[in-house]
Amino acid sequence: MISKRLADCQRVIGYCFANEQLLEMALTHSSVRTPDRECNERLEFLGDSVLGLAITEELYRLLPEQQEGELTRIKSAVVSRGPLYKVSMRMGLPRFVEVAKGVGRREDLPVSLTANLVESIIGAIYMDAGFFPAREFILRHLGPELEDVLADRVPRNYKSLLQQEAQQVLGATPIYRTIEEEGPDHRKSFTMVAVIRGTEYGRASAINKKEAEQEAAKHALEALQRSGRGRRRRDDGRGDGRGESRGDGRGDGRGDGRGDGRSDARSDVRGPGPRDREAVRPLIRQEQDDDAWRAWAERQAGSSAGQGGGGGGADGGGHAPAASPTPYAIGPEYDEGYADEPAAAAPPPAPRPAPETREPARPESGRRSPSHTSTVVV
Repeated sequence: MISKRLADCQRVIGYCFANEQLLEMALTHSSVRTPDRECNERLEFLGDSVLGLAITEELYRLLPEQQEGELTRIKSAVVSRGPLYKVSMRMGLPRFVEVAKGVGRREDLPVSLTANLVESIIGAIYMDAGFFPAREFILRHLGPELEDVLADRVPRNYKSLLQQEAQQVLGATPIYRTIEEEGPDHRKSFTMVAVIRGTEYGRASAINKKEAEQEAAKHALEALQRSGRGRRRRDDGRGDGRGESRGDGRGDGRGDGRGDGRSDARSDVRGPGPRDREAVRPLIRQEQDDDAWRAWAERQAGSSAGQGGGGGGADGGGHAPAASPTPYAIGPEYDEGYADEPAAAAPPPAPRPAPETREPARPESGRRSPSHTSTVVV
């Protein structure tokens, strides 16, 4: 024989249980649990998942053009504590629950306990008859709340919205911290902050932590969206302004002007480039030095012949050609020009890459003539 309390509850919720023990369990609070009497916490856990599945399926069917983010926002608003509390109070479920006296009167139960009764009833219906009766119960009683959310007539769940935005923008989940508690125990005020990656994005105060967290999440969401818009503006400006000026100005100017212009001008007008000139310069210097030494040797030979015939050797001999500055010295040492014995006139040297220094001819009288020492750059 079913009790009047359970019969009235079945009439209110619009479902008749085949197993009344499931309904009795759904209406038993943990404060009156005994080893022989199970409470509604497990059914509440099950009903929460069934509720989420039913609302998710309905949103998927009703809103085919909405993306996952918007569907998640609507679902979290429908299955939150506020709408469930309204449904529980509308059906009058608190008058059927069994609670200990210390929890409070049935007319003044906590909001969380009252909202959780709906989820435990859903879990009991699912265990009694399966998903479709539970789905029918959910849509029948939560339909008005779903319509209000779709019409945007319900305050948003800013904690859920902040979590989605933070994970998308910063790749992190926000956390909430209590930084201050003021007032007496029966009328306390809590100040909460929303922190993301160690940075505070919003803070708010309220008479309970849940409201303070929602308000702090709202402020943090606004701050995060502002910073995201500013970052996007900076990125757009950097892409439109600096990107084009550097790409077109420096890229085209330096690429076309310096790359095409200089390469064409050097190849057509200036001839070989710096590396080519450096490679050719030693060969040109060597040829010039060989010609100078050959001319000097011929003048020395003519001077020797003139001195033998009584000509003036001072003007005929001339000086050795001036060599280019070089770290190498090729020719006789300084003291060799003052040898005691005169040396015969040297024949002109044959052209070769590294010319040797010949000792200049001296007068037959035996007088010393200063040697002409030169340096040659190779």
